[in-house]
Amino acid sequence: MGKIKSAILTVLVSVLLAVLCALCVLPSFTLSSSATGAVQDFNSVLKVMKLDPSLGGGKSTTYYPEGVIPASEYADLSESEAKDYTKHGSLYLEKSVMNGNEVDKRFQEKVLSAIDTICYRYESLDLSYLKIEVIDDYAVRVEIPSDVTSATNFFGYMALDGEFTLYNSMKSTPMLKGTALHGMDDYFKKVTTRNGVYIQFDLTKDGKEKIADITEKVAANEDDQTISFRVGDASLVSLTSSGRIEESTLYISGYTDEYIAKAVAAVIDSCINAAEIEVAFTVGEVADFEGVAGKNMPTLLYVGIGVIALALCVALAIRYRGFGAAYIYAVISYLAVVCMCLGFIEAVTFTFGSVLAVLFGLVLMTGSIVSVFENIKKQFSTGKRISASVKEGYLSSLAGVIDIHAVLALIAVLLAFVPLGEAAAFGMALLTVTLTSAACSLLLMPVYLYLLKGMAKDEYVFCNLKREVIDNED
Repeated sequence: MGKIKSAILTVLVSVLLAVLCALCVLPSFTLSSSATGAVQDFNSVLKVMKLDPSLGGGKSTTYYPEGVIPASEYADLSESEAKDYTKHGSLYLEKSVMNGNEVDKRFQEKVLSAIDTICYRYESLDLSYLKIEVIDDYAVRVEIPSDVTSATNFFGYMALDGEFTLYNSMKSTPMLKGTALHGMDDYFKKVTTRNGVYIQFDLTKDGKEKIADITEKVAANEDDQTISFRVGDASLVSLTSSGRIEESTLYISGYTDEYIAKAVAAVIDSCINAAEIEVAFTVGEVADFEGVAGKNMPTLLYVGIGVIALALCVALAIRYRGFGAAYIYAVISYLAVVCMCLGFIEAVTFTFGSVLAVLFGLVLMTGSIVSVFENIKKQFSTGKRISASVKEGYLSSLAGVIDIHAVLALIAVLLAFVPLGEAAAFGMALLTVTLTSAACSLLLMPVYLYLLKGMAKDEYVFCNLKREVIDNED
C-alpha cells in the first residue's frame, strides 16, 4: 500500500476513534433546533452507564401504612393531634390501629401481608440493585438503582393497594373479579412485560374463554369499547376491543417508561399470584443516596484507568517506537469499545469488579501484543524481511493468544450465570473485556501496524529493528 493511501486511511481511522471517544467522555449538553424548537439533552456513554449503587448511589423511599407516621411528621403535629399517637420505636402509631396498649392484631396481619407483597413485587423486577428493610415492624425502606427513571411514580405504583379487576370504563360494576370460587389466578397465569413497554398477560384456558366473551361484549357497545385493568381504584392498563379476542396471551401497550411498565406488571401479577394489599401506604420522600466512596468515585476510577492506559502507551512507545504507536491505537479502540459495551449492554452493570475487569483486559491485551512484538523481533533476527517477520511473529503467537482468551472467556461465561449479583456482574464485564482484548490484539492491531508502517520513510527505524550486519534487502 502506498504512503498516501496509508495516510488517508490512518486519518479516517483516527477520526472514527476520535468520534467514539467523544461519544464516551464528552460532558452533557443541550441540543436545540431553531427550526422545530425541539430541545434534547446529549449524555455521554459514561453518563448513561449503569453504575452499581456502591459507585453511583441510588434512590430510596420509605413506605408508611395508614395509621403510622415517622418522627419527622409527628414533630409537626399540634399538641392535640399528637395525643392521638403512640410511640413505637422510631415510628408513631395512631390510636385507631391500637387495641388498648397493644397493636390491633388484624392491623398487624394486614401490614405483614402487605410487606410480603411489596417484597414480592420488587423482587420480581430483577433490578441490578435492591435493598428492602423493615423499620420497627411497620415501615418499609426500599433502595433501588439510580437509573430508575420517574422514581416518584415508580415508588407509588409499587405500593398500590386493592384487588385486581376488569371494568368496562363506563360501568360501575366489574366485568371480572376474583370470587371465593374462582380467583383471578383461574384466568391469568402471569403478568410480565415484553420489549420494555408492553404489558403481557398470559391466560389460562378458562381465562382465554373469559377474555374472549368480555371483548366480544364490549365490542358490541359502540359508545364504550374500552376494558380497564384496575388495581383498587387505579386504572393501570386499558384495552380497546373492536371484536372477539381469542388469544392465550395479551400484549397491551400504554407505557413508554420501561421501569413504570415493569412496576405495573409486577403490581398486577402480585394480586394474582401473591396477595393484594389491604392497607393503604403513604410514600415518603424520595431521596438520592451516594455510593459508599462518595459521588466523585466513578470519575476518579475513570481517570485512574486512563492514567494506567497512558503509562502503558508511553512505555511501549519508548521501547517499540512504531509498534508502540500502533499499540496506542489499539488501546484507544479497546477503551472505546469496552465503554460502549458497558454503557449499552443491558445485562452489564459497572461495579468495582468491572474496574478490575477493565484493567485486567487492558493488561491481557498488552501482554498479547508484547508477545507478538517480541516474536517479530526474533523472526527479524533470523534474517527475514520486516514484512515476513511481522507475519511470522503473529502466526507464532496466534495459538497462545487464542488459548488464553478462550479459557478466560469460558470462565467469564460460567461466572455470568452464577445467581449472585456481584459475581454475575464481574463475569459479564470479564467476558466483555476478554472478547474486546482478543479483537484488538488479533484483528485491529495488525491493521493499525500495517497502516502506520505504510507511511514510514524507513521501516527499520519505525519498527526499532536493527541487525548487526548490514541488511541490503532494499
